[in-house]
Amino acid sequence: MKRHMTKDEANKLIVKICNEMYDAVAWYVWNHCHDEEMTKDILQEIFLEVCRHVDDLSEHENYQGWVYKAAQFKLKKIGKEKTRRNQKQVQWNDVKEENLAINDEYDFLIFDEYSHVLNKEKLDLLKAHYYTGKTVEDIAHEKGKTVGAIKMQMKRARDELKKYLQGKGRKDI
Repeated sequence: MKRHMTKDEANKLIVKICNEMYDAVAWYVWNHCHDEEMTKDILQEIFLEVCRHVDDLSEHENYQGWVYKAAQFKLKKIGKEKTRRNQKQVQWNDVKEENLAINDEYDFLIFDEYSHVLNKEKLDLLKAHYYTGKTVEDIAHEKGKTVGAIKMQMKRARDELKKYLQGKGRKDI
């Protein structure tokens, strides 16, 4: 028969699990999605699940494995949602800034605003990856370059953009 924990016992177990596993699970999630906000959202979901299932976890033979399975499930769920959103996005060339209403559902950086900072090749590279959602591997294949070369070009483009934005007073970058 399943024993219900007291509130104090449940709280202690939740704190123990969070203290033991938070950093490791955060690293695991980050390495799968490479998105800080998404990582925070997924971690919140995972540890809410821990709170919801604390009675089960108190008797579980491998609660750490359970937490990692929850992380895998959340990553898959978020990945499917992200794919669906990407499929609904309009193509870059179809978007005209003047046609966007304030309440439009599209949320993106207007890359062309930075054409004076980055050359066309770098802008196209960032658009391909961040806007259309192409992988680094896909971009490398299309351009006939190595994955390492594309990664380095993207890093340099991001660094240039970051340096420009920080010079404009953006300290949050």
